[in-house]
Amino acid sequence: MGVVEQYTSLDVISRFNAVGAWSLTVPADSNEAVILRAGGGIIVWIDGVPRPVMSGPVTSITHTWSAEQPGKGQVVYTGVSDETLLWSRITLPVPGATVENQTADRYTFTGTAAAALRQLVDVNAGPSARADRVIDGLDVPAYSFGRSLTIGTRFDVLGVALQDIAASAGIGWKLRQGTSDRLVFEPYTPRVHDDGGVVFSPEAGTLAAYTYRLTAPTASRLVLAAQGEGRNRWLKQYDDTSSTPTEWFRTPLERFVDRRDVPVARGANGSPVNPDDPAQPADPAALAQLDQAAAEALAESQALGELSVTPIDSEHFRYGVHYEVGDVVSVDVRGDIITDVLREVRLSDGGDGPRVSPVIGTAGASATPGLYREVRRIWNSIRKLEARR
Repeated sequence: MGVVEQYTSLDVISRFNAVGAWSLTVPADSNEAVILRAGGGIIVWIDGVPRPVMSGPVTSITHTWSAEQPGKGQVVYTGVSDETLLWSRITLPVPGATVENQTADRYTFTGTAAAALRQLVDVNAGPSARADRVIDGLDVPAYSFGRSLTIGTRFDVLGVALQDIAASAGIGWKLRQGTSDRLVFEPYTPRVHDDGGVVFSPEAGTLAAYTYRLTAPTASRLVLAAQGEGRNRWLKQYDDTSSTPTEWFRTPLERFVDRRDVPVARGANGSPVNPDDPAQPADPAALAQLDQAAAEALAESQALGELSVTPIDSEHFRYGVHYEVGDVVSVDVRGDIITDVLREVRLSDGGDGPRVSPVIGTAGASATPGLYREVRRIWNSIRKLEARR
């Protein structure tokens, strides 16, 4: 362990409900080049901020040298935030059993959104998980807030499941290391700055530049299919009521969502029934799972608004003190006030002073090109389909 005081450049990207990234370049002949190594990691602090901006492990080390550069070259360390640990676990149908003894179709939970997030982490990676699946040093305190819902998972990637639930409920979560070696999983309600205290505005002297981008939705009408075969399969239509679905294409964009893992079938009279006993109506919890799946799919398919800003940092307007990732903030764009969640912040220092670059927008907005967002969506869909077979 040690403190990194000498470096050539530092780049940190903190993300809302997602895995962040970092890169650190140091002279190869410095003490810092000895501190960091495979199996290690960093904790990034900002002066005057009580909690770290990010903590996370080293994932690659690159040593470069050339005859044109003096000294022994430089070492580039890159890594990710500790949230990546939640992508290292899958959600088992029976979390307390071995893989060979998964006797249930899926794991279900009914409660508040925060309690659902906490429960999934606890039984798949926290103190309540099987001993060989516990993430060492992870604390999962009890939380209960947000809307009531019923979730169902089956071999989903834990991090992806957490993202989907949080997006549908409008809440956030963090995995942070503080002053101790312990990691803490923390669901939270995004802090809303509706008192005018955090406004990125040229007139207020808090905004130097901005770039605003809108992206069309990928779907605004969903047809969800539960269990059954052919005409006996239970189907239900869901429409996006959060915005005007025809704003971009003048017609609803339809998408079929296969959720054959949800135990609901179509009865003889067209009503939802229990697939194991068609004489009985469908389990209300199963119908709630279908509604939750629709909410998650609609959140994933919505139109995106992305606003990248270059703030002017001052003692009265500092990142980590007055605002941070996950907060709801406002930006003055040509006299129009745009209010949304701060999704991503990039902190960089290349020797000419630190720079802060926030990205504000709807769920899914980031500084990453849209093509990569679509590839991530397809990959997540493939993983979910594999898990449900």
